[in-house]
Amino acid sequence: MFKGKNLLFFLISLLLAAGIGYVVRPYVSNFVVTQRNSSTSAEKMNKKEEKMASETETKKESSKKGTSKKGISKSGSAYSRKKYKGKAISAVLPDTWTIVERFNGAGSSMLVEGVTYQGLTGVEVLNASHVVVFKMEAVNGVGGVDACSEYYKFSDDNPQYYQQVLTDAQAVGLSVSIVDLSTQPYSEFTFLGKTFRRIGSKLYWDTQPGNDTFEAACGMSAHIIQFPSLSFTADGVTDHGYQISIKNSPSDADLAILDKVLATVHAL
Repeated sequence: MFKGKNLLFFLISLLLAAGIGYVVRPYVSNFVVTQRNSSTSAEKMNKKEEKMASETETKKESSKKGTSKKGISKSGSAYSRKKYKGKAISAVLPDTWTIVERFNGAGSSMLVEGVTYQGLTGVEVLNASHVVVFKMEAVNGVGGVDACSEYYKFSDDNPQYYQQVLTDAQAVGLSVSIVDLSTQPYSEFTFLGKTFRRIGSKLYWDTQPGNDTFEAACGMSAHIIQFPSLSFTADGVTDHGYQISIKNSPSDADLAILDKVLATVHAL
């Protein structure tokens, strides 16, 4: 068949072909496997990234919802609020509510005529419908016996305080009837340094703070409250006596807002 150089050339060709095939086939095979592995990894990475993106979006949505609920819970209401700073007092109230301060004898029906008044003599709180729901009036020239014909009894009543009320009333010939409030639900807040409780549209204040009992003011003290941080003058004489009251039968919603507004009032 092959002789001499032809045989030698034939053998070398076979060896080269075998060597090249051996080198090329593993390379091609490895390349294909590598490509498959790279493709699979890319697919996994894409799926992972899509999953992470989806989870991130979900968390963002949850975060938004949580912030909204938390904001409402923290403030206790869904309305927006504003800060009020007048000449005599400051407060925080809904954007749609208003505070009006009155001076020099205006804003009070509890002042006698013929006297020159200077200073804060009235405060009004108006709701979103511009209706007066709270009024504070300076008091001058109104007097009487500071004894009680009614005693307001809460569940955390002080028996010693009750005995003192009885003694004071008997001294001026008054009998005392008990108004039992021990089972009535109430809201409690601090207004200008005094603790108040509200039942419906009626306000009661604690005459002896700093203990575990509630000694509700009665008699003249229930109507004329001394606020040391506020004052007015009557013919040059300084007075701190004011009467406060809830007006015009506010709704339960407005009463709840009013509690929060009064709790933020501070004297300037």
